[in-house]
Amino acid sequence: MKKISSVIAVLCVMVAFYLRFAYGLDKIVEISILSLIAFLILLVFEIFPVTLTCFLTVGMMPIIGVTADFNTALSGFSNQVVYFILASFGFALAMTKSTLSKRLLRVLIQKFGKNSKLLVLSFMVCAAILSSLISNLPICALFLAVAQELLKCYPEAERKQTGKTLMIGISISSMIGGVMTPAGSSLNLLAISMLNDYTGHTVTFVQWMSVGIPVAILVLPLSWMILVKIHPPSEIKKEDLTAFIDGFHIPDKFTAGDKKVLLVTGTMLFFWVLSSWVPQINIMVVAVIGCVLFCAPKFGVVDMQEFLESVNWDTFFLVGTVLSVGATLVRNGVSDVLTAFLPEMSGTAAILVLMFIAFLTFALLVVIPGGHTIVTFLAPVVTEIAVTAGIFPGLAITVFGICACNCYILPLDAVCLLTYSKGYYKMTEMTKVTLPLQISIIGIVGVVGTVVGKLFGWL
Repeated sequence: MKKISSVIAVLCVMVAFYLRFAYGLDKIVEISILSLIAFLILLVFEIFPVTLTCFLTVGMMPIIGVTADFNTALSGFSNQVVYFILASFGFALAMTKSTLSKRLLRVLIQKFGKNSKLLVLSFMVCAAILSSLISNLPICALFLAVAQELLKCYPEAERKQTGKTLMIGISISSMIGGVMTPAGSSLNLLAISMLNDYTGHTVTFVQWMSVGIPVAILVLPLSWMILVKIHPPSEIKKEDLTAFIDGFHIPDKFTAGDKKVLLVTGTMLFFWVLSSWVPQINIMVVAVIGCVLFCAPKFGVVDMQEFLESVNWDTFFLVGTVLSVGATLVRNGVSDVLTAFLPEMSGTAAILVLMFIAFLTFALLVVIPGGHTIVTFLAPVVTEIAVTAGIFPGLAITVFGICACNCYILPLDAVCLLTYSKGYYKMTEMTKVTLPLQISIIGIVGVVGTVVGKLFGWL
């Protein structure tokens, strides 16, 4: 597959070169699409390491002609979302250095760990809660490490089955929790940022939560029920589970580091909520300053070198490159071409419009399995659909962002790839769970979005 996909990628680039020098800007849409296909092939089939693929892509963009110069090809790296992602790794490391995440997990295990199915639920609830404030990727990595320790309590024969359930559950719940607040995922902030760029409107922290929290509350238990029905975990002995909890070695009282993390996190949350009424407060600036406090000498709980080593630089370069590619597609008119093929939505009921946006997002995620690419490419289209249908664009973008966050029909998103790489499940085994779940989400976001939209006067 790598050889075949490599040939296809090279052919796409060669055709793009031909069109560039034979027709120039008259074929810019076709050249842009071919460039996107080549980029996605290199990425999905892992022809090169991720960062090398990103370097190659931004280097080729001005040569092929999809951007005017190299500065434009690097435009995605100036987006504030990229630096929010960097800050989220500092947040996750601070949580790991403190005992807070283990305390939360201990409480959930003690409350729900009566059987293996409830144990899986405890992991999913805990991951969802933390990912509502921290980016999905570091939270998934954190609970992946904890789950691997738990799996050591199982006999070899039963480890694979329970590992499958836990790994799929952690990936899904990390993404579901990420839709609860704008700070839960860089995709949310990117969607809001693009809404502001194209319309001048915005979605406040509280407005997003009014849609995201009800959706998460409905989707999380549904995902758990589908998961344990299709992939039931093996039971674990009570004494083994007790030994696992005792292995956390959590002190009775909060440590100084715990108190610092609680103080900084609480302050960040305060300003995030306050930003709903004070537009001068930038959510991403708050996150960056919070990261600085976590790493500050004498006060912080994280050493700066530890922070730099904890950052997944593949993710940093991938997001910056994807934002550059997405902006280029919009600038070169590819989104306008897609809009021309969409059905007329004026006069259509709001619930049907929102469900169509959800369906369109999920359908494209199968072809383009990257949330950031989808958001940058589809945001202008979603905005146009909302305006045509007479819906407040902020509501449509919120529903769109929530759906883009739930990118797990196949484990090709970075969050899912973390757990998939451990070898506990196959791609189709995740699809058996996530396909019916995403079909259900289409109806859920339609209903929740309509109810909230009427409450806020958006419809």
